[in-house]
Amino acid sequence: MVARLAPSAPLGWRHDRGHAEARRRRPILGAPMSSAVVIVGAGQAGFQVAASLRANGHDGPIRLIGAEPHPPYQRPPLSKGLLLGKMTPDRLLFRQPAFYSAQAIDLDLGRTVAAIDRTRRQVVDTTGRVS
Repeated sequence: MVARLAPSAPLGWRHDRGHAEARRRRPILGAPMSSAVVIVGAGQAGFQVAASLRANGHDGPIRLIGAEPHPPYQRPPLSKGLLLGKMTPDRLLFRQPAFYSAQAIDLDLGRTVAAIDRTRRQVVDTTGRVS
């Protein structure tokens, strides 16, 4: 679940990254690319949203909240590779921890979200902590 912490904006435009000849304008919906974004769930989808936001030019704060104490990791190889001794735990991670700091993605791990207050633009965890 993604909660935008800034008011929504009308349809906007962005430039895709890549080779100059491949760049094209395409519309995006939602908040400006500098608004704060909170992503609840640090699984594959949450990781992909955070990484894609950065890759596509989002320069605002990104916080990825997850209940588990580990950075986002691949679940299928956990049972197929790790438990059979064919992989090491670090190979399960989508990215090493340095990626998140380099991309200015705030990993807020070991935290379970209890409520999202869209009116106040806040996320509240099970301990009552507000983001």
